[in-house]
Amino acid sequence: TTPVETTTPSPTVSPTPTESPAPDLMGLKTFVFNGTTTADLARNTLNALKAQFGVAEAGKGVDTAPQTIGQTAIYYKGAGLEAAATYLAEQYFKDVQVSVVPLNVDATIPGNPDLVIYIGTDYVGTL
Repeated sequence: TTPVETTTPSPTVSPTPTESPAPDLMGLKTFVFNGTTTADLARNTLNALKAQFGVAEAGKGVDTAPQTIGQTAIYYKGAGLEAAATYLAEQYFKDVQVSVVPLNVDATIPGNPDLVIYIGTDYVGTL
């Protein structure tokens, strides 16, 4: 009989999944509105976002709302900012379920912001 030559297949290497880089929030004009009765929440939140992520101030809303908002929401201007809004929701407001929603193109908000944050009473419970 003639010996049969066999070859051992080389092992396949699966690529290591890589995390996509965090979106750059530096300089994004951000407007914060306090939808709660907690004093200075818009100002304090905006200052924290500036320090932690480098966002720029587009303006602060009324710091105590005449009518409260239950759920915190981040509105973004244009599809290119959805990742930034989602990242901010996940990193800063991680203890609440934040709605991330496109900003209505007809919305008139002082400072022409890239991101508008409405802080709800759900967030106050995590402070």
